[in-house]
Amino acid sequence: MTTIFRNELNFIKGKRFYLPLFNLLIVLGILSLLNYYLASNDMLEGKDLARQVSTQMLSSSIVGLFFMIWLLQHYVHLFRCGYYSMLLSFGINRHQLFCYLILQITLYSLLFSMISFTACSVSGLFFTVWPWQLFMASDYNLIISMQLMLFGLGTFAALLSTIRWNHLLVLPLLFYWLLERWMLSLLRKEHEQLINYFPLKSFTNLVGSEILDLQQMLISTLYICIASVVLYRIIKLKALI
Repeated sequence: MTTIFRNELNFIKGKRFYLPLFNLLIVLGILSLLNYYLASNDMLEGKDLARQVSTQMLSSSIVGLFFMIWLLQHYVHLFRCGYYSMLLSFGINRHQLFCYLILQITLYSLLFSMISFTACSVSGLFFTVWPWQLFMASDYNLIISMQLMLFGLGTFAALLSTIRWNHLLVLPLLFYWLLERWMLSLLRKEHEQLINYFPLKSFTNLVGSEILDLQQMLISTLYICIASVVLYRIIKLKALI
């Protein structure tokens, strides 16, 4: 385990890891600035402004898209450079490797949330909103909901990264994201319940409300379990080269 964490630390120190995170910080910062600007036009300031922007960021599904694309690219790099096959050669078994992948998803989702909070905090300084005001104004139920969404999307990103030609999956992912939204807009009037069973919609349903709905939790958990089982089978059977 010491070797695993040492190698993980080397990845974090490398440019391939922190440069995409810096780009994410810029993108999320621009999104936060836009939210602050729109909220300030409604004559909000101080704690009210912080609460409004925090709720908007924690309720935004586009943030999940950024996270999924970043994590997909990161996992593609790890698989293609032979990182996981190297860990197997060091003596860990495939069951431990799967547990390590789940741990990575959890840690990366927390790291992404920290980056999002940093972006909101820096942007808030231009509107005299201090970081502690933003933290105190954040709804903890929304934070938990966002973490669940990121974990679910991260599990699917890890699964997609095991597919052949995985370095070309970013554009199909964007296409499916837009295609599902288009399909949902067509079904919304006549099939209100059906639309909640679409994969991405089930995860984005987790954010946007202060109270988690039982149906949302069950559907999202089912998709996460299915993706985890498939990922586990791939890790157990596939030659990770």
